[in-house]
Amino acid sequence: MRSLAAAPLLVSALVGGLAPAQTRGAAALRVDDFRAGAVDVDGRSYPYRLLEPLPELAHAPRPLVVFLHGAGERGDDNERQLTWLPAVLGRRELRERLPCYLLAVQCPQDERWVETPWGEAVSEPLAPAPSPALRAVMVAMDRIVATRRVDRGRVYVTGLSMGGYGTWDLAARLPDRFAAALPVCGGGDERSAGRLAGLPISVWHGGADKVVPVARSRVMVATLRALGVPVDYRELDGVGHDAWKRAYGDDGALPWLFAQDQRQQGRGSFASWAVVPQPSGAAGERGRFVVGKDAACVADAGARAAGELFCRALVLETGRRLELRGVAAASQPGDVEFRLAADAAVPVEIAIGDRMVVTARDVEAARRGAAAALQALCTWPDLCCPCGRFDVAMPAGGRVIVGGGSLAWSGAQAMRLVRVAWLFG
Repeated sequence: MRSLAAAPLLVSALVGGLAPAQTRGAAALRVDDFRAGAVDVDGRSYPYRLLEPLPELAHAPRPLVVFLHGAGERGDDNERQLTWLPAVLGRRELRERLPCYLLAVQCPQDERWVETPWGEAVSEPLAPAPSPALRAVMVAMDRIVATRRVDRGRVYVTGLSMGGYGTWDLAARLPDRFAAALPVCGGGDERSAGRLAGLPISVWHGGADKVVPVARSRVMVATLRALGVPVDYRELDGVGHDAWKRAYGDDGALPWLFAQDQRQQGRGSFASWAVVPQPSGAAGERGRFVVGKDAACVADAGARAAGELFCRALVLETGRRLELRGVAAASQPGDVEFRLAADAAVPVEIAIGDRMVVTARDVEAARRGAAAALQALCTWPDLCCPCGRFDVAMPAGGRVIVGGGSLAWSGAQAMRLVRVAWLFG
């Protein structure tokens, strides 16, 4: 049984280099309390450590905390990454008070969680695919969820410095897998902020950070808030590049993190159904809209999360996949569009002609619009929707407009269109 205190480790997570340091409680942490494992990605092995609940507390499903370490803990010894948060949650009193699984994959010295400059104040677009190291985290996470008694409604992601960048990246790629994200002194791509709608986020950054510009957190927080996404932001006055000491400290974010639960959020596998009332009126016209053979789902930045929801649900319901594109790509007849308009006359409006266009006031309304659009298309065969116009007293308020085309339909068919539940309402 070897302790971290006895190991000759340099344990700083500073991006700019390594410096001797140690977290409170690290001397009592035994490396062997963390089970060793590894996953293979692209022919390379990525080691990890897993802290499990104490035996007397392992009788029930427990949360999983996915921790992404900083640059100073890179390597292949499968120990250095146990600094900071693992050292905190590995303390006996925390294992009793906050029982959980904690997964800490170690990034190789020549890799990063996210291939982006750490010291730049301006972000880069989210890469089309995660880095190999981040894919290793995904593989390891799937393994732990499949083989341990993990509470799937309470899976959290957090990381510091280089790991703060990784936290933003992983949360944007898998928002429905997590109940909360806690990025510390990192940065993300504000263009992907719409993907994070509905995910509770707490952001911590030192106001005097000279390694990762505090502007990286400020921009992400401002973008999310502009989209109507609530974010807890803690900018620590006078604190440099070690905000994690406060974030993971006794008065930090851990109580908030462990209080987040997808059951209360109605997200992920706990998303609920909401019954849609019958239309208040329907006036039939001729024709129908059909999703085109090479159709795409086009969404602006604010409504991207709704577009992703629509595309995922469409695959589950029909097996049909639509490419998700930004508004820079012009839509074509047969496409489905999602737009956010804060000054829209009604919370949700769906206009169906040669395209299906969902316009919503805010992110939540867009999600409801996505569910309504999916229901409309899945009510009729061959991914089509009858044309015409009808109004319905939706729970969030809204109006559906359908028009154009060449086939007749009835008001009764329109009522059938919205009689069943909205997905993820």
